[in-house]
Amino acid sequence: MNMQEAEFGEMRIGTFFLKLRFFSKQKEEELRERVEIARLQTFHLVNIQLSVNDRLKHPSEFWPLPWDAPAISGVKVNSDEEAAAQLERLLKAHTEKWQKD
Repeated sequence: MNMQEAEFGEMRIGTFFLKLRFFSKQKEEELRERVEIARLQTFHLVNIQLSVNDRLKHPSEFWPLPWDAPAISGVKVNSDEEAAAQLERLLKAHTEKWQKD
């Protein structure tokens, strides 16, 4: 993490975890960049050897990666009534669970 021993010793615990988080994020971005480059190069090398009709359109068709998938979001609510109904269902399920225990 590019820290000296003295810097580590004087650092507060919150600052350490913040620095660790950003260091991990940086390493993850570097890895992602390398994998994207390898995937793109391999995609082009494979596509060169395929006939025009069989060629792939996008690298994710050839080598899907975890970050290609769309992020899973929570339940979408279209109206206030829908939100109220969902809240009622959640509260009901919660109270039923606690009454059983």
